[in-house]
Amino acid sequence: MSHQRERHGGREGTRNLARQCRAGLSLAVMALLLFAWGPAQAAEKVSLRLSFVPSGKDAIFFYTRELGLWQASGLQVEIGHTRGSLEVCQFVGLNKDEFGIAEATTVMQSRAKGMPIRMLGLQLPKTPVSLISKAKVAIRTPKDLEGKSIALSIQSSTAVLLPAFLRQNGVDATRVALKNTPPGSILPVVLADRAEAAGLYAVSFLPAFKAQGWEEGRNLNVLRFGDHGFERLLGVSIITSEKIVRERPDLVRRFLPPLFEAIRRAMRDPDAAAASLRKQQPELNISLPAIKEGLLESFRLMDTPEAREHTLGWIAPDKVHWTHDLLAELKMLERRLSAEELFTNEFLAGPPFQP
Repeated sequence: MSHQRERHGGREGTRNLARQCRAGLSLAVMALLLFAWGPAQAAEKVSLRLSFVPSGKDAIFFYTRELGLWQASGLQVEIGHTRGSLEVCQFVGLNKDEFGIAEATTVMQSRAKGMPIRMLGLQLPKTPVSLISKAKVAIRTPKDLEGKSIALSIQSSTAVLLPAFLRQNGVDATRVALKNTPPGSILPVVLADRAEAAGLYAVSFLPAFKAQGWEEGRNLNVLRFGDHGFERLLGVSIITSEKIVRERPDLVRRFLPPLFEAIRRAMRDPDAAAASLRKQQPELNISLPAIKEGLLESFRLMDTPEAREHTLGWIAPDKVHWTHDLLAELKMLERRLSAEELFTNEFLAGPPFQP
């Protein structure tokens, strides 16, 4: 038993040392960037492509810019958006954008089709895919979906994953009616009772529901896929091209650590982070409280065992395999992929996450 305690203590000491090294590495990297890219250096222009119009969960990108962390590493980051993760994967894979934000499932599908992209870390490790409904409809568990209708876009990740979600939870899919609805119309359809549930990102749309008097835990129910059998499904990732990983690793190191440093600061001051999005995107029809609420919801999706063991954004290999195998089972991959093709954690730096 004493030998076992010694071995355990040794392993724990090694883990603690590794955590300290990662924390020190993060500070050292930031210090090096600040030293190497002073005011005299001309900033390099790069682009970051979001998958949709920015919402609260995306305030972290604008906060990174607000804090000057990218500028300190010699980068001028332009932030744009598209109509979905598929377009982001195409833009990044074709080197039209250096970095992008895309669902891990779409990244895997795109990679299987030959798009040379790779995940560098996770913005939202837990999947944000959810089914939102009024409390009076009484959809509290997946089985309650039988006999109900769901408004969703057939091109959305919700529609793609729903059959597997229903099967995983023993729901008779023939008793669930799907209403193909444009993304911008899903919320009005549910509020007008033309469908019982909405297939949406809770992190993005709960603030919109709340703005109209509907709040989770009071008169709104939320079924999160990640709470019902899809705990290992990867969420939203940060990607770049294989060309950049191979030829410009320095660019990744100047982009990624500042972003996660901004996330840590945003967790300490969410009001400032929310205000940065409002300030830089004044044309958005979204209130400051709604931005903050979406931001706080995104922080909850970042709290994972991997983040606590390693650092924020860490990609767990077993969850990569689980998500990959689920897509393969659904016949959504044109070929099987290796872990090396899909992701790397080598550019992540920083201390383990502490709530």
